[in-house]
Amino acid sequence: MLLGLVKRLFAFRGKIPDAGQFLEQAEVELAAGRFASAATRFDQAWNLLPLGDPRRAATALRMARSLKFDNDLDAAEIWFRRVLDIEPGNTEALELLAFLHYNQSQPRAALEVMRRRIAVRAAPGLALRKALMGLPVICDSTGDIDEVRLRYGQALDELLDASPEPLTDPVVEIGLTPFYLAYHGRNDRQLMEKLAQACRRSYRVETQKDFRGRASGTKIRIGFVSTHFNNHTIARTTLGHIRDLPRDRFEVLVFAVAPGEDDMSRRIRANCDAFYDLPMDLKTLRLAIAEARLDVLFFADIGMHPLTYYLAYSRLAPIQISAWGHPVTSGLETIDYFVSAQAVEAEDADEHYSESLWRLPAFFQCGYTRPVLTGPKLSRDELGLPGGHLYACLQSEFKLHPDFDGALRSILERDPQGRVLFLRPNEPGRLRRIEQRFERTLGRVAERVHFLPRMVSAQFLHVIANADVMLDPFHFGGNMSTAEAFALDVPAVTLPSRFARARFTAAMCREIGLDDCIASDADDYAKRAVRLACDGDFRESLVLKIVERSDRLFGRNDITLALAEKLEETFESRSSLPGNA
Repeated sequence: MLLGLVKRLFAFRGKIPDAGQFLEQAEVELAAGRFASAATRFDQAWNLLPLGDPRRAATALRMARSLKFDNDLDAAEIWFRRVLDIEPGNTEALELLAFLHYNQSQPRAALEVMRRRIAVRAAPGLALRKALMGLPVICDSTGDIDEVRLRYGQALDELLDASPEPLTDPVVEIGLTPFYLAYHGRNDRQLMEKLAQACRRSYRVETQKDFRGRASGTKIRIGFVSTHFNNHTIARTTLGHIRDLPRDRFEVLVFAVAPGEDDMSRRIRANCDAFYDLPMDLKTLRLAIAEARLDVLFFADIGMHPLTYYLAYSRLAPIQISAWGHPVTSGLETIDYFVSAQAVEAEDADEHYSESLWRLPAFFQCGYTRPVLTGPKLSRDELGLPGGHLYACLQSEFKLHPDFDGALRSILERDPQGRVLFLRPNEPGRLRRIEQRFERTLGRVAERVHFLPRMVSAQFLHVIANADVMLDPFHFGGNMSTAEAFALDVPAVTLPSRFARARFTAAMCREIGLDDCIASDADDYAKRAVRLACDGDFRESLVLKIVERSDRLFGRNDITLALAEKLEETFESRSSLPGNA
């Protein structure tokens, strides 16, 4: 009926519409990155295609992809389902829909779609992908976390019992890492090692064996690798090492995957001895690193991206190390050491890592430049912020552990003028899930929770500067964001737990003498936060300490020098072993 109406309208105007023309226009818009316009053209083509036209499924799929790229995920899901109504076994639609559910923190829906995908036609890596899709972005409760971890462990056990399916490129065939596992507040070592065992059975990567021996007195060739050597936190946590390793003893190479051109990538390029700009391709990356004949390969952030996670399954240097860019163990036998600092590790921390733990005796920040506001401080009105006492927790949504909710409720109940600021997730499903959880756990005070739109770094600093207190979330706290708060004279409250990922803020507090900001339990956390916001004299006394001492947190290279010493010591001890002289 609609098709006939459209045709009559165009015929009246002397034009006969053609779906093919709209499809051609849609592809041009899609290639140019004009996703909303592409979706409009695909929709116009769809409305002109007869029910039996074989192009309908492909058009609906392209429509869904355009909407997904435009971040209209609810509409994208509708169109993926239209594809499957026409072609229930469309593997591309099934895989994309599963990823959409996964990214929206809908693990049960993702697992069901993956079950359907595998039933259509099994392929290497899909069973591992399905297991990883069971790890939600946001958990609803500690009971939910228990259930998720149990289900995930059982899925890995099933994979270990099944016949392995050979993988050639796990970045493509699996396409995921266990990234969200780290935000459960638990010891992940056993599950990380189990995943590595399951992947290793299928992924038999070639291992380099002909490492050159280091001649006495020669420089140590160290390579740094990441997909985040651009305007990203990982670059900021690694630049100091790249820049400050002593060049009389080290040659520093950087393997940057798709770094683009921005201020941070240019700074990294300018501060290394060799810079490799590499594509997002596992084989190419592995070959480039192997040909560099390194002594040490430094993974800046194992687990944050599939490319570097599956690269870490290869042995490409005699010594391979990881660090706290993503502060959790790799679980891999190919990673020898985990670089950390004494100040951020608990007494039993060796149990948390499959690697040998290096507790370097130095302040953990490596050469981080003190951030400053661009221009005069913007007001709350100019930034669109509410009034009252502002408690800022400007972290990614997956850091909001269910254990944190009780402290948030206590803060808002104790301080009627209090408002908590979060960053709004990019995905609407994540926002809905966290809002629904807060409605249940915070009750009536949930109305004083505000989600701010994502913003550029300069505006982000202005928002921090307007906060009364920075809230460090439980079990996986802030690092750079806390340093930024102290740089802008804003106090932060924290509750350190067993794992390094929840101890960075406490380490900074101790470094500048802010023990009053370190809580002993959740109730104490809420009391200290409210006192910081409501007791002007108390807050001012802490701000004065921050003003006087916060320079200690920036521009330091002692952790890098300690790393250099540890690497030299390690090579010396290795060369003294029988057969290595």
